[in-house]
Amino acid sequence: MEIKAYAKINLSLEVVGRRADGYHDLVSVMQRISLADTLVFKRRENGLLLDAGGALPCDESNLVLRAARAYFAKAGLEFGVDIRLTK
Repeated sequence: MEIKAYAKINLSLEVVGRRADGYHDLVSVMQRISLADTLVFKRRENGLLLDAGGALPCDESNLVLRAARAYFAKAGLEFGVDIRLTK
């Protein structure tokens, strides 16, 4: 499966407070733009493997991998996936 992850720009961004967990409350207006990353997913027996073509780290600091791990954990999926990220 191949999908596009479109970029966005903030037209306005205001920090309106700080939450107890240390993150900030924001008020923002965003607009999607035509630039996009391409994500290709291929099923595998188990585990998650991210290939970013050397452009980005492929460890837990990568949001794509963190999001995939969270999704698999919540959905209880028992197979794996190869993810190719092209900027």
